[in-house]
Amino acid sequence: MARLSLPPHLVTQGNVKRCSACSHPFPFDVKPSLSRAFRQHVEEVHRTSVADDDGRKLTMGYAPKK
Repeated sequence: MARLSLPPHLVTQGNVKRCSACSHPFPFDVKPSLSRAFRQHVEEVHRTSVADDDGRKLTMGYAPKK
């Protein structure tokens, strides 16, 4: 059976949210927004260039920047 690998996501830990993949902390009051800060983190740190079965690049659920 293939191992299920979820893309990085935010998990709550005390008074901060953390990246599920690397535990990088994100305070709730991050500017401009928590979702933008997390998206930028994933694009810079966790983007992979491995192609899936269709030959497309995996981008952890986010479309690549154009």
